[in-house]
Amino acid sequence: MTTVNKEKTHNLGLATVGMSFGLVIGPVIGGLFSDAEFIGPLAYQLPFVVGGLLCFVGLILVYFGFNETEKTKITMQANPLIVFNLITKALGRKKIMSVTSAFFPYMLCVLGLYVFAAANLTLRCNFDTVPTSLAMLSMGIGLAGSSAY
Repeated sequence: MTTVNKEKTHNLGLATVGMSFGLVIGPVIGGLFSDAEFIGPLAYQLPFVVGGLLCFVGLILVYFGFNETEKTKITMQANPLIVFNLITKALGRKKIMSVTSAFFPYMLCVLGLYVFAAANLTLRCNFDTVPTSLAMLSMGIGLAGSSAY
């Protein structure tokens, strides 16, 4: 495997770890900051404020930490059909199809697991926000570890 391919594989793994981390930490933050017993009367507004602040911090980090490698300027065309055209072209490439055929079902299952596991723990096990958040945290740690490996 060439150095460029190793770097791409490494970056894809890091992106998956980051996404897994976000999928875990998001419900934990939402659960902690929306618990009226823990926070008090601000429990309804605080998760949105904290989420907004975290998005702003992420925006600042991307703005100052991201170095664009492509120097060519292309005029933007605001046409939703362009997205489908790009997807069609990309799926015509053999390497993209091989990665997509593995990554798409993987992400579909992972996102389904997160959505339905939280609902299941709440409905069937009568968990409230903290135990559900802890269960999601443990699933996310496992996913992040397996993605990093």
